[in-house]
Amino acid sequence: MREATGAREGQAYLDTVVILTAAFLVCIPSLFNGFPFIFIDTSDYIILTPRLYRSPFYQLFVFLTGFRISLWGVVAVQAVLATHLAYLVFCSFADRRLFLAAVAVLAIASSLPVFVGFVMPDIFTGIMFLAIYLLCFEWGRRATLTRAYLFGVLVVAISVHLSHLLMAVGMTLFSAGLGFWQSKPTRAVRPGVLVAAAACGLAALASVGYNKAVFGRAELSPAGQSFLLANLVGYGPARDELRETCPGAGYRLCAYQADLPANADLLLWRPGPFVALGGFEAMREESAAIVRATLRDRPGSVLIVVGQNFFRALTTLAPAANIRPLAGAGEDTAPRIAALIGKVYGAGDEIAFTASRQSRDTWPVAEMNVVGIAVVALSALIILGQIVLGWRRDRNFSVLALYMAAAYCGSSLICSALSGVHDRYQARVTWPLVLVALMVVARQLDRLRRGDAASDLAVAAR
Repeated sequence: MREATGAREGQAYLDTVVILTAAFLVCIPSLFNGFPFIFIDTSDYIILTPRLYRSPFYQLFVFLTGFRISLWGVVAVQAVLATHLAYLVFCSFADRRLFLAAVAVLAIASSLPVFVGFVMPDIFTGIMFLAIYLLCFEWGRRATLTRAYLFGVLVVAISVHLSHLLMAVGMTLFSAGLGFWQSKPTRAVRPGVLVAAAACGLAALASVGYNKAVFGRAELSPAGQSFLLANLVGYGPARDELRETCPGAGYRLCAYQADLPANADLLLWRPGPFVALGGFEAMREESAAIVRATLRDRPGSVLIVVGQNFFRALTTLAPAANIRPLAGAGEDTAPRIAALIGKVYGAGDEIAFTASRQSRDTWPVAEMNVVGIAVVALSALIILGQIVLGWRRDRNFSVLALYMAAAYCGSSLICSALSGVHDRYQARVTWPLVLVALMVVARQLDRLRRGDAASDLAVAAR
């Protein structure tokens, strides 16, 4: 009894050391930068001011982890969460002794360190997918405390970004369908699926409750229709709808048809028609009306745009695309955000941000993008091979590979349909693909070292 307890405590201590070491490894790029990576949207998250178009829960996460002392606290917690869930998945199928080697590859050649280092909710997309997988497919192997932890992480991950709820619901349903398709016993899949579904419901209730309390609207996303309108205008269908129905339709936007930019970001964030008409708050009802009319009158055009964007999104995944000096919201963008960082976190963080490689435009963006895209392409081939060639022999691990491929495709579909095609939307979910590909390699190395039969028995025992 004492020996068993001691062994468990020793393993728990070793696991903690491994996870903290892995977290440090994925923080090295942001340490090299000299400051956490900052995106324009970060300015909305480092304050607790309500924004109709932002999740308040990532604001709260930043507040609780940065302690109004330094943004490094945010990066540290994100690193620990991401590497811990990666460790849980890795150890389910591969030798845990190879985990740090795998993380070293992830730190050098994947998007994981980029999004761990960004003060943005994007890292939680991959964390969310890993948590859903662990709940739905590894439920029976996890202790009660671990299950509760995964549930809490999943609720947070869903809540921190407006697009995550759709993805989480989709992947929970996919997991349920995949489990039944495998003819697994119902009891082996159902508890985890139900818990994942409960996390989706709790996150949805939290969003609705917040929006009702703060904005007076019991809605999941009061600004969602405006994002969709901007996307449909930018890619054409809503622009065509306005051209044919104005001025008879009575939309205020009719008066600005000639001034509508062919880019969703320009429409929403730059001075122009949308801003002049009052922005997200004032345009909420009209945005919804135009979107409904466009979907009703031009379903074919909308489907074509969605399909085109989806396939473009699959290969738009440069990991370092946004590690550049801040720009896009006026010439004072970088100084304004630097001043805000200084106001909230002190002069030290402001100076460090201004002196960072990102701000000085000396980060090796092109090189990192080339390596990152090449590694994702190779990972996709490895995962495809695992699904096709390993399905009969290694069904459970092939399910993980299929799940991650589906998660990447689902994320690409949802984000490109709602907000257009942007590198960071896809790049933020490529690191779980690389993780699974590294697990394939680790398992093959294990087979070569031990022999095929012995390796299979060892994996089953773990």
